[in-house]
Amino acid sequence: MQEKLVERCDRDATPIVVITKSLSDTAKAFLGGGRCRKYLAIEDDGAGGARAFTHDAPGGVALATKPVWTLPDFLDLTLGAAA
Repeated sequence: MQEKLVERCDRDATPIVVITKSLSDTAKAFLGGGRCRKYLAIEDDGAGGARAFTHDAPGGVALATKPVWTLPDFLDLTLGAAA
């Protein structure tokens, strides 16, 4: 994860959203390690859907049956219309 993002999350408790094809082991360890308490991370689940990670669900939970880890699909999910 980018150093500035890690720094802001760690120091300022800044909420972050990460959407990606695959979270790195380093990102999962940082996000699940407790230093970042306000986050939503979404990745491809490998089966055509998505998996979401939060402070309350650091192991991840199934999110949807479509790939909402892509920006257009994420925007459609959150705003109701893809950009």
